[in-house]
Amino acid sequence: ARPSAENHASKWGWVITLGASSGSGVFYGNTRLTGIDWNGNGTIVSTNKALYYNPSVTETWRPGGISKVTWTYGEHKVVAGYWYEAALHRQTAPYAALNADGSVSNPFVDSSAFIIPTGIYTGQKLERRNWTTKTYTNMLFVGDTWSPNDQLDVDLGVREIYVTRHLENLLPGAQRYVNSDNNQMLPSAGVRYKLTDTHSIFTSLGTSFRTSPNYALADAFSTSSGVRTTVGTGGLKPEQAITLELGHRYQGKEFATSLSVFGTQYSNRQVTTNVIDPTGGTGIVSYNLNAGSVTSMGADFEIGTRPIGAGWRPYFSAELLRTRLNDNLATTNTGGGVDYLPTAGKQLPRAPQFASALGIDYDDGHIFGNMSYKYVSKQYSTFTNDEAISAHYHTDASIGYRFSDFSYAKAPEIKLNISNLFNVRQLTGVSGVQTNAKSVKGTNGGTINASGTPSYYMGEGFAAILTLRAGF
Repeated sequence: ARPSAENHASKWGWVITLGASSGSGVFYGNTRLTGIDWNGNGTIVSTNKALYYNPSVTETWRPGGISKVTWTYGEHKVVAGYWYEAALHRQTAPYAALNADGSVSNPFVDSSAFIIPTGIYTGQKLERRNWTTKTYTNMLFVGDTWSPNDQLDVDLGVREIYVTRHLENLLPGAQRYVNSDNNQMLPSAGVRYKLTDTHSIFTSLGTSFRTSPNYALADAFSTSSGVRTTVGTGGLKPEQAITLELGHRYQGKEFATSLSVFGTQYSNRQVTTNVIDPTGGTGIVSYNLNAGSVTSMGADFEIGTRPIGAGWRPYFSAELLRTRLNDNLATTNTGGGVDYLPTAGKQLPRAPQFASALGIDYDDGHIFGNMSYKYVSKQYSTFTNDEAISAHYHTDASIGYRFSDFSYAKAPEIKLNISNLFNVRQLTGVSGVQTNAKSVKGTNGGTINASGTPSYYMGEGFAAILTLRAGF
């Protein structure tokens, strides 16, 4: 992906209770705030509480550039270059009082934020998080495509990537600066061979790595107890992977197909999880779990036709996936001793073993529409595979009419889009992964208590959107 210069903000948030119940107060980082009239009734008491809006606000700047040269000689085409990016990521989580009707004055809380009225932080915004991340990426790359004839293409390449992150955390009590540095050489190779005009085979070998996300560098605190819920560290090992793929493609006059098999070997596989504040608060804490060595194998298939009959075009795809955790995860048992969860041989959370999609389009030039059905098998939500969500499916549809050109309007059309056609209510994904949802006996013989309760995403209900569109 080409680095770009951008400046945007995104937000999501929830309503959270601020105040005191039994005099504990609210914590800003590790500092307790007391003596505050949270609900604005003019009285400060130990049970004074109020509902506040608390979004997660993100602003990102990503300037960068790519310089490259291309050299063609004989049957070879060589590309070499340098990629640089300097990204700035500003993340805050301010609070704002709700209006009488439950709305908020500004969803990004550019104004109307709650300002701390007393104490050493008087005049500052109350924040659940407040950090800035600077990420510098340097990459050198070179590749060669060899095409000795019209049937064969051979690609060879290598990238050397350096990623440096500097995080500044302004929450009281947090480590102010945490840095991380990672570099990796990533070779790759690929071969494409055209058997006939319609049949071809391909194979590729690729490598990748993933640095720890910036929130893994930041200390986080419970707003209800001031306990440090996450300890930031820049020494986390990056995820690395090597993937081998082999496949066949057919592109005929009536239909096209693609079939491939693949295998990936991960080391330090990173699994991101979101959990409700384990110390009793209502905030969401995000952190990474290191799944160790993971093996993933599978097959992908898809088939689609060109328009047939009066304009029908069906499509089908499916994927088989098998994952295996190769390590037992280190932990502590109830006796305080080092122990290991029996996770070796289990499946990776959030990895359904089967997924498929079936769709059909229709377009006769004026009337058009489609219907699609997607199925995803069950997904485990723990590393010990002791809890999972059931398989789920989703049906969408659309129908529309495209008019002939009218005056200055080119091909105006009206379209009705329907999501979750049958209004099926179901869990669709795992939000908060846990190591084990039930107590289990460790490999060293000790009892390991449940790490927590997994959390899930609820699928959206029925929705319909009518759109009007025209070109001019």
